[in-house]
Amino acid sequence: MMKKQCKLIGFEGIDVVKFDISRQAARISLNVEYNEILRNEYAENTSDFYPELGIFIEYSKENRCEAIEFTDDCEVGY
Repeated sequence: MMKKQCKLIGFEGIDVVKFDISRQAARISLNVEYNEILRNEYAENTSDFYPELGIFIEYSKENRCEAIEFTDDCEVGY
């Protein structure tokens, strides 16, 4: 399987999802299937996992993007 590429933009996010974007806007921008998951019992909100892209997006209580995590299936560029 070919790795998907994400361009990391320092202190902003990635090319298609910026920090502080709403959950709905992130989902629309990525436009691929996702799984909404609760990462652990201490999480304040659910996260979205995009298996096709190899990324997790973490959201604040207000459903704003606060972190993006990459799996080995994502090739991160700068």
